Formats: sequence, C-alpha cells, structure tokens
Amino acid sequence: MENKYYTPTIEDFHKGFEFEWLHNEFVKETFAITTDDDLEIIDDEIREGKIRVKHLDIQDIESLGWEISKIQRNPKTTCFEKSDTAFRFVLEIDIDSVKIDAYLDFKIPMFIGSVKNKSELYKLMQMLNLV
Repeated sequence: MENKYYTPTIEDFHKGFEFEWLHNEFVKETFAITTDDDLEIIDDEIREGKIRVKHLDIQDIESLGWEISKIQRNPKTTCFEKSDTAFRFVLEIDIDSVKIDAYLDFKIPMFIGSVKNKSELYKLMQMLNLV
C-alpha cells in the first residue's frame, strides 16, 4: 500500500472513531470522537484537509489481539488467528481498502468485505462477538 493515510468523509465518523488531526505543519495528534457535537467541528476540518485516517495495517490487527497464522494459503494475503477462538482472519491489502475474509474453523464464511481502518475492524469484531 503506497499511501498509509486517506481522507475520510463525515459519514465515516462515529463515537470512538480514531483519526489524526493536523494542528500545524509539524504536529499531529490522534483523537477519538466522544460526542455528536464534535462532528460539526470535524466536518469543517475535513474540508480544510486537516483530518486523515491511517489505513488498516498489521500493527493495528495485532493490537486488537490477532496473531499471524502459521497457515498462509496465498502469497497476496496474510492470515491471522485469534488464540481464544477458532476464527480465521485473512487480510488482503490493495491501494484503497483491506479485503477481509473471516472464517469459523477455516470453513464457514462469517464475513467477506472491506475494512479500511482499525475502527472499522473493531466494529466488525463487535458484530461477530469477538470482543
């Protein structure tokens, strides 16, 4: 993936969404939305090019409790497993998004789609009862 960051739309934002906010040319901080009132401020900052989101990467996945699997079936993907489940997680990176196939017991598909960032992955994990 060439570009590590992308500019989100206001529709991407929700409570707990992680993003980076550029305060000046040299300093950026990572914030999380805590109230719906924050969205008005964020919308203006997006239009001014001061908001960006990091694409999902291996460090994000590992920080959510996943480990690289010993089973690697495709050179274009990286398989991850969660040690407390029989869940299989496949990550395929392209320029704009991360394609994810999630399987139970390596057989039953639970999710096939795209996840662009750590916040989206966490929401997916919540929907699949993995947190």
